[in-house]
Amino acid sequence: VGRINSHIFIINKHLYVFGGLYEYQNNEIMLNDCWKINIFKKEKWELIHKGNLDDIYVEQNTSSSDVDIGDDIDEKNEKEIEDLIISNKIKKIENKLKIENRGLNLDINENLKEFFSRTKEHWLKELNMMYENKQNRKSAFILCEQKYLQLKKYYDKIQKYKQILLEQGCEENSSQEGEDVSFEEELSST
Repeated sequence: VGRINSHIFIINKHLYVFGGLYEYQNNEIMLNDCWKINIFKKEKWELIHKGNLDDIYVEQNTSSSDVDIGDDIDEKNEKEIEDLIISNKIKKIENKLKIENRGLNLDINENLKEFFSRTKEHWLKELNMMYENKQNRKSAFILCEQKYLQLKKYYDKIQKYKQILLEQGCEENSSQEGEDVSFEEELSST
């Protein structure tokens, strides 16, 4: 797979390439595969760790060292790559969410008031307030609201991407069912 920003190192007589980024239609896919080649023989690359290569369809051109996405990629393989890209976006957002959440455990169905009443002590500690009064509660609520909106935005993005994956899966199933019906109609007409 053509890649950028991979780790390259030499141990004994082997050159190793690990990971990197693969660009596909303005999206970046993180790779975690590992390859090695004997630097004296330079015969062929040997795959040491497959990583997520199964998720990416790539056709290797034997006439050159370039790797290109084949002209013969059918729609199914393009959909798989798009699904992989969307899944990677979901994972990135979930990782951001884990970092931002820091034990607050926002429930998707929870509104701002419920979230604040459950986490009020956290926000007061965040503001270094010793006691609770109207002004301190108001400051804590503002801080809570900012975090709530930020976390909610991440949850909404995840839901949006999951919905896209679900819709693509439904379209694929319905197109396959349509093909089955037309094939059955052809059989019955003969």
